[in-house]
Amino acid sequence: MKEVLVLGASVKEERYSNKLVRKLLANGYLPIAHGRREGRIGPIDIQTELPKENTFHAISIYLSAKNQRPFEAYILSSNSEKILFNPGAENEDLFNRCLEKGLNPENACSLVQLSIGIL
Repeated sequence: MKEVLVLGASVKEERYSNKLVRKLLANGYLPIAHGRREGRIGPIDIQTELPKENTFHAISIYLSAKNQRPFEAYILSSNSEKILFNPGAENEDLFNRCLEKGLNPENACSLVQLSIGIL
């Protein structure tokens, strides 16, 4: 089962991060939800600590560039296949540093990628 780290997960059902966690589950992925506050999205706990394991199929970012700063080192040390900067999370500096590290960053909507089968 492919794991996807969702940075910026929210318990609010109208948030795209919440929708992604639910759609990942429905499509056979294992979402790892990370947010500022603990909570649940269906059966998935929102974690406030980053997982020690840092190899995911993808990292899907729902945080503004400013709010990404505490996670930059974690993202850059990842062995993930994709780093997805969702709309509103674009970050040219971090994007370019991901490229330099040999990661595969994309400015793309995770929900769209999932719906067309390219996540």
